Amino acid sequence: MADFTRATDCTPSIRAGRLAKAKQFMEAADFIETLADDATDVADAYVTLCVHTGIAAADVICCARLDVHVRYKRARRAARQLVDTATELA
Repeated sequence: MADFTRATDCTPSIRAGRLAKAKQFMEAADFIETLADDATDVADAYVTLCVHTGIAAADVICCARLDVHVRYKRARRAARQLVDTATELA
């Protein structure tokens, strides 16, 4: 099985869309947290939204630095791509 589903050139539209998604997930996480009487009531939902925020933000970083948008099937390979991107910036 290949590590990625597909790689495409990262257009300004894709980058803006992933940034919008990151912001939406973050705002939703903040909103969910404010609705809870106790943070443990919504911990799973909150963490899930935070993870999705991070994924979308990582896509924006890779788009900005590599001009490519890759959709991976495996999280480990996506994480490696982000580390490679950060290393290139150092």
